[in-house]
Amino acid sequence: MNYQDHELRQALAAEYVLGTLHGRARQRFERLLEQDARLRQVVSSWEQKLGPLNEGLKPVEVPEEVWNKVQKRLGHGQDQKLKVGLFTSIWNSLLLWRSLTVVATLVLAFAVYLNLFAPKLVVNQYIAVIQDSQQQASWLAKTDLNNNQIVIHVLNEQTLPLGKAFELWMLPDGGSAPISMGLISPSDNKTLILSQAIVTKLANAKGLAVSLEPDGGSPTGAPTGPVLYSGGLQSL
Repeated sequence: MNYQDHELRQALAAEYVLGTLHGRARQRFERLLEQDARLRQVVSSWEQKLGPLNEGLKPVEVPEEVWNKVQKRLGHGQDQKLKVGLFTSIWNSLLLWRSLTVVATLVLAFAVYLNLFAPKLVVNQYIAVIQDSQQQASWLAKTDLNNNQIVIHVLNEQTLPLGKAFELWMLPDGGSAPISMGLISPSDNKTLILSQAIVTKLANAKGLAVSLEPDGGSPTGAPTGPVLYSGGLQSL
């Protein structure tokens, strides 16, 4: 993977700031950040762009009934009299606590081993920063091929004329006709379900594009309005 590719760097930085870059991909990116000052500047730029998205979020208070259930499970507020006898002696014995500590340590060590060394199923995922003609990022698209989905994150709200819609298209390699992936919102994140045929063709797609269509989408199955946004598709 060419980490010097401009579009890939922009897409990875945006996903990193959004918190949607996970697992080994995130670890690789963080190692790159330690060595690449310009990449850190790209991340800083995305933090400034995406930071205002958090301003409208309000804290959510946990309902009292949830706290009550938590306290009940922890045994708070209950009469915790221990029966004197063999059970109490065993429970309070140093040997038992040492045994439990050893078991917990073994479980933790096994979990760390699985996380670091056990083979994992690697499924290629794809991301794209969809930009306008001025190279202003408008959406970040990320596939979830485990569930045959693509998630569209709004990076910069767009103005949609009355009676019009934005339609997302996959651009197959080799000059084939664009394939509709569905309608996207100018202001809200959206998840689109992908057919298996589209998922199969993603491996050879060269990018994504957004056209302006009549309300409800293109009536012909092909773009009928101007293509206003586009972005290269990068594999992870």
